[in-house]
Amino acid sequence: MKAVEFEATVGRDGQIIVPQHVVNDLPPEEPVRVVMLWDVSSTDSVWREAGRRTFEQAYGPEDIIYEQLVANEAPDR
Repeated sequence: MKAVEFEATVGRDGQIIVPQHVVNDLPPEEPVRVVMLWDVSSTDSVWREAGRRTFEQAYGPEDIIYEQLVANEAPDR
């Protein structure tokens, strides 16, 4: 498997323009795997908050026993 990295912009229509030098290296009609990375700093806190709320909804008062067990197993220093 060969990999190439390049920067591009996603247009409003959802299209990504692949640079010509990359297109030249691609075998025609062959499947490719696409991995997209982008800066999530603006949305990262929103996702973290949503994840925390979802986790806390499943956490009940009876679950305090696990915190007590962990605290009791902590080594004395």
